[in-house]
Amino acid sequence: MVAVEKEQLPSAFQVEAGAYINAIRSSLDILAATLAQRHCLALIDDAYFPVVASAQIFSGQRYKGHKLVQALPPSERVIIETLKALQGWERPALRAPHVRHRAQASTFARR
Repeated sequence: MVAVEKEQLPSAFQVEAGAYINAIRSSLDILAATLAQRHCLALIDDAYFPVVASAQIFSGQRYKGHKLVQALPPSERVIIETLKALQGWERPALRAPHVRHRAQASTFARR
């Protein structure tokens, strides 16, 4: 199923949605900082909750905060690894709106 916008969403809605997404992202980074404080204080400056573009990048440890994830005890690391915090790239319906629009624009340009 593909949803198509008939008209642009109101700016207030877009701002509100962005604020919620930012709050969630900030909460996850606070969680990462708390885990660093508990388990590996030396990495507190590299404490970012990993949200990556693909599972390959995550498994290849090429993302911001990978040192923290590797330094966590296995019980904590497994929780983060099983969350699969991917940026929606493997699930197109979850992509950020600006990315969807850019992809749609390039599709139309190729026609």
